[in-house]
Amino acid sequence: MRSIVPLAAILALPGCGSGPNEVTGSRAVNITEAAMRTRIAALAACPSPLDRLGIGRIAPRVAAATPGSATIRIPAAEDAEGSTIRFDLKPSGESSGLLQVRWTIRISDRAHELDLGEDRLLNPARFGKEIDDAIGDFANYYYEAGQPDQPYARNKQALNKACRKFGRLLDAVAISTNPGLRATVERQKRRDALGWLFADNYRLKTQSPDEAYWETEPDYGGFYEN
Repeated sequence: MRSIVPLAAILALPGCGSGPNEVTGSRAVNITEAAMRTRIAALAACPSPLDRLGIGRIAPRVAAATPGSATIRIPAAEDAEGSTIRFDLKPSGESSGLLQVRWTIRISDRAHELDLGEDRLLNPARFGKEIDDAIGDFANYYYEAGQPDQPYARNKQALNKACRKFGRLLDAVAISTNPGLRATVERQKRRDALGWLFADNYRLKTQSPDEAYWETEPDYGGFYEN
């Protein structure tokens, strides 16, 4: 088992930089602010692999303290702020009908990597960029929809994949920042299933941990179906 390495130490290595552990991104999205707030709540509720394995997870929380912003917070042990994804929402010109969405991702510096063996590693230093990619894919769907707040198109495969990725990343952040949850994960007998917790193109095919197995899913569009 690889030794535990705190995220702060990873970021202090040569070439990793020494600034705040933040990643930012933005998109102009074809949606209203009210509808985007609903979509942010939907992101926080994306399917959890830990739930499917019957492991009690640390659920994310959504706060909308001020107009024009919303925050997804993943609680972290010994860190009052936890890990956060803050969204700032601003209309992109009166005539465009677009909403400028900017997000700032901060992973708690209490995060520690977790080695599940066989080259399966939860690496907090990568979480920010991976979350940024998932949010970008999610936002792109609405930009390309063509009409403000357009209902989901019949082919939602890209949106579903982005949501599954976001859900597994929320679980990954929670595991890496909460020692109690981490210990629960490390005690699991089904290490093969846990190893695939963080793979984009696999899905768990069970409601029971005792019957868990995984398969590739090139054509799967199971989440957010009407």
